[in-house]
Amino acid sequence: MLFILLAVGAAPLVAQPLRGIGDDATTPASRTIRVQLGTSISDWSERYGRSASGISRREALGFDFTTDTLGVAQFPGLGSVQGALRTLTGNNAFTLNLGRTSLTSAVHTQVTPILLEAGVSSRLSFGVLVPFVSARSEAVFNVNPRGSGGNVSTNPARLRDADAATNAVLVTQVTAARNLLATQLATCTVNPGSSANCPAVLASAPALTSAATAFAQGIATVYGTTRANGATFVPYTGTAADSAIRTRVSSLRTQFAQFGINAIATSTTGPVPATGALTPLSLQNAIADSSLGLVAAPLRTITRQGIGDIEVSTKLRLFDSFGFGNDTLRYHPRGLNIRQSVGAAFRIGTGSIDQPNHYLDVGTGQGQNDIEVRSFTDIVYGRRFFASVVARYTLQLADEQLLRITDTPEQVFAPRYRERMVNRNLGDQLELELTPRWIINDYFSIGAQYLFRHKAEDAFSGTYTVLPAESGLPSPLTLNAATLRLETAATEHRAGLGITFSSVAAHARGKAKIPIDIQYLNSRTVYGSGGAVPKLSVHQVQLRIYPRF
Repeated sequence: MLFILLAVGAAPLVAQPLRGIGDDATTPASRTIRVQLGTSISDWSERYGRSASGISRREALGFDFTTDTLGVAQFPGLGSVQGALRTLTGNNAFTLNLGRTSLTSAVHTQVTPILLEAGVSSRLSFGVLVPFVSARSEAVFNVNPRGSGGNVSTNPARLRDADAATNAVLVTQVTAARNLLATQLATCTVNPGSSANCPAVLASAPALTSAATAFAQGIATVYGTTRANGATFVPYTGTAADSAIRTRVSSLRTQFAQFGINAIATSTTGPVPATGALTPLSLQNAIADSSLGLVAAPLRTITRQGIGDIEVSTKLRLFDSFGFGNDTLRYHPRGLNIRQSVGAAFRIGTGSIDQPNHYLDVGTGQGQNDIEVRSFTDIVYGRRFFASVVARYTLQLADEQLLRITDTPEQVFAPRYRERMVNRNLGDQLELELTPRWIINDYFSIGAQYLFRHKAEDAFSGTYTVLPAESGLPSPLTLNAATLRLETAATEHRAGLGITFSSVAAHARGKAKIPIDIQYLNSRTVYGSGGAVPKLSVHQVQLRIYPRF
């Protein structure tokens, strides 16, 4: 974090020794107000996910969006199209596939907190923290990167009247052939001896007229006869599905010709296919298309800015072998010294969580209230060694949030009909932070930091029934919000190194004109588990200024 700290008080300034990186057990001096301004920058493009066998592994953030088959499982609105294409191709195993997808994603967050701390006494302080957050989720989403893949693409009849007219001609000709054969069938049924063809008509016409009717209806439904109708996607040129449909047209022409019916012209080879594999732009439009079920924002870079979760805190120094009245012993420490403080905070859920229709969104906060208790222990040995052990336990309070209920965490393309207001209770969290420091001289210290974080599994509740009219599915669907708990527990191990320059101690001895601290800490996640633990890289630069007023 980049901190600019000002100490303002009615009492004379009581300088502090070289503190070093990280948090510690010190409190502001009595009747002193400190204002801190800062920036914290975090980046991650990987996470510690979970394999099918439950083993933790590193994976790219866009891992779940990368698939070889994008179809009905992700776009429920395409179920009827897949069924119609099975009829048109004569292949009951046909699987609609938009193609191969890949997502490259990285997250960059910058938090600018304003912290106001007041020293009520030499032991007790109160603080208010207001964080301003900028969260940027960068994304490059691609489909069929080599220009091939899948078996359907954008329907040209929805773009050009001429292509829709070509489809209409096919439907008209197949329907005309069917009607002519139906007339022959009716005549032969009434008078079987009226024509030498009647035995063949009576044997084959019922099945052929039925097949032709279904085929014409399928062409009208999938390909469309005007720009206003037809499916979003149809088979593209060269695919097995496109070839099968053209073969069906040729077969129908031949079968009708056996009864002297030539309504299907030889120039009519089939409906107008898509010209090539699906493009990224077409897929982004499909994600937002209400007729396909997702109704979500395109998968592209998004930036969120706003206030995070505001915090009100207090800190009490319980024991200090340096003494509470002054800090003289801090500049001439001898032997072992210990300082112990405790603290508590109430975090208000003023931040915003990820929006349910933005699959890659990163919120500005968790959006719910927390209660946190803290312990700070400083151990100082001689003039060189200074270590702090900090423990934080966060009790996260229940709330309600609008979320899309998925059956598994891998179901990243969650359709809109899964969006419901659910009861949420985020898992409680424990943090342990160890920061040893080595004081080089009055001006410099180096330090290391180890952070252990464990968050319990979240809890969600709520059961909802989605009717076919809303989902487009053939039968009602039951949603259970409890499935959202999967892979929400998290364990993280983070390590860092830092250096501090400080003139505070030297200033107290009259060796420096300005009391100032400059600190740098770089920390990284070295291991995580749980399913969705970011592999963080955090850069922290801290500046404290102590002017005398």
